[in-house]
Amino acid sequence: MITLEQVKQNPEVKGFISGVEKQLNALGYTEHSNRHISIVSQRAGKILDVLRISKKKSRIS
Repeated sequence: MITLEQVKQNPEVKGFISGVEKQLNALGYTEHSNRHISIVSQRAGKILDVLRISKKKSRIS
């Protein structure tokens, strides 16, 4: 399994995040880099956990 930390340390991902951050700053948005990525990935993980539980329950029924 790939961890969030491995993704954040990937040079290509870092470059992409840096470019996006520059564009968002130019548009007047607040910080959307690693902090935002961490929040979104944690929420996505929770959603996946719920979906996996729901899928398992539907198989049992």
